[in-house]
Amino acid sequence: MTDNHTELGKNDGERLRAVLHEDERVVLVVKPRARLFEPLAWLDTLFAVAACVVACVYWKKIYFEFPASWDIMCTLSSVVLVILLLPLSILWLVMLFAPLLQLWRKRRTLYVITDKRALILEPSRFLLPRKRSFPLFPNPVRRMRLGRGGYGDIVLGEEAQWQLRGKIRREYVPVGFFEVPQVQLIRQVMDETAAQYHKGSE
Repeated sequence: MTDNHTELGKNDGERLRAVLHEDERVVLVVKPRARLFEPLAWLDTLFAVAACVVACVYWKKIYFEFPASWDIMCTLSSVVLVILLLPLSILWLVMLFAPLLQLWRKRRTLYVITDKRALILEPSRFLLPRKRSFPLFPNPVRRMRLGRGGYGDIVLGEEAQWQLRGKIRREYVPVGFFEVPQVQLIRQVMDETAAQYHKGSE
């Protein structure tokens, strides 16, 4: 039996059924708020545009002021392309289209509460499907943040991820249900389901 908070399309329904256990019942399914205007994502886009402008100015300067250097660089262009420019170009494209990628990822994200666990189904940074599971005992909720309009976050844990902030480093970041509607109701459902699961397992 399924009591959906969010109506699921065919693809989302198939993704959910693929990760459920035979005796597992879905209590609630919700998706995060998906907006095209995400400040952090647009900062990535602005940085990509700025990097493109700087690169164009730099290459133009080399071409007009140091023609000999330009000839040498043209000779080594194939090596530079494979070793440096191709990875940088991919990174640049990802940053340029960050808002659209973020929107796509959120539309593909499912937050699920079953009678046994909390599930997060979302695309990874490499756009591959990823599942994270949190048993309901002990209650996985660490903290809740209430925002405007009833939207908010429910943090269930932390995981180490590679971050690019001035330099590449590995940091612990929160994991959970982010930007979900009626966050207080979802927290209540999770708490009640966790209590029922604990009572039934005694």
